[in-house]
Amino acid sequence: MPEEGKFVRVIRDEQTTWKYDVNGRLVEKLVDKGGYRPLRWRYRWDARSQLTGLETPEGERREYKYDPFGRRISKRCTNRDRPGTDFHWNGDQLTEEIPVGTDGTPEYENAIRWIYEPGSFTPLARYEKGQLHYTITDTVGRIQELLTEDGTIVWRGKQHLWGREEGRNKDDAPSCRLRFPGQYEDEESGLYYNRFRYYDCDTGQYLCADPIGLAGGINLYQYAPNPLTWIDPLGLARCEAGVASGKGSNINGKWLKGSHGNAGLFPSSVADKLRGRQFKSFDDFRENFWKEVANDTHLSRQFSPSNISRMKGGKAPIAHNSQWNGKNRSYVLHHRIPIQHGGGVYDVDNILIVTPRYHLDILDRTYHF
Repeated sequence: MPEEGKFVRVIRDEQTTWKYDVNGRLVEKLVDKGGYRPLRWRYRWDARSQLTGLETPEGERREYKYDPFGRRISKRCTNRDRPGTDFHWNGDQLTEEIPVGTDGTPEYENAIRWIYEPGSFTPLARYEKGQLHYTITDTVGRIQELLTEDGTIVWRGKQHLWGREEGRNKDDAPSCRLRFPGQYEDEESGLYYNRFRYYDCDTGQYLCADPIGLAGGINLYQYAPNPLTWIDPLGLARCEAGVASGKGSNINGKWLKGSHGNAGLFPSSVADKLRGRQFKSFDDFRENFWKEVANDTHLSRQFSPSNISRMKGGKAPIAHNSQWNGKNRSYVLHHRIPIQHGGGVYDVDNILIVTPRYHLDILDRTYHF
């Protein structure tokens, strides 16, 4: 049952009780086993609402550490001889799981590496000990199968609606702990680490309130209204997987403003062509955007023939040389509200078209934090 008078969060069902602290973070979970001592989970948090530790019903204590960007980089068992794991990242993509022995030595030779579609959270392949496995994903980018290079299925998932994985595979099958896009399942707790928060697939909710507040939605604990079409890869704000939205702006006269075409709003004429379409990645979205600009006679007249040719091929046009930033010379699609702060990835009203130099000038130092 949900808690009355609060933003909806589960506090009790037939067997389980959830307890929260004054900041709305889960601190204890009790599971009634009917006549036996209840199973008790305890959770520990830091001042940034990052889960730093938990204690299992068996008494194991787990410790989690994060880098300055808030990405989890390690987990350890602190009171028993249990292996740990280190994590490596590429931006917000989890790219490597490194087993750590009970003596604290990383086993790099046994590392698991993940390869993603460019600009997305959809995994393409898994690499371990010289073996490459390709992924088959569903409509939102969750892995359904792992295949060898000759097409043999070696791992198959079976998911419940809100994410619980119940696939049964052979003991020698490769492991796969990636769940919904941006999520990684912790074996010791059953929780899914989701970048800025932890997700509980049993309740379909997060363990703490949304760090971006109401910008992430009215229900501060909700994952998404429908996990078959929506995702929340950062644990901040839900979005439809790869579906363009928004109206854009009417462009009368010159589109890109400034002395050298420094910046412009997202044109409504292009928004009308992209809205409702699904894209496999932001790179795919970007390519289609520039193709539509090239096909729009009003917008494309601001560019040289060589740049129009680039755009027809899905490439961004080259800006005036006064607007270059080192080796970055092409126009940039800039998100006004950062994605990690709740900005829509494919919301055209959240996108500006800017030169590399202008992009550098408008970026606040804390933009990517």
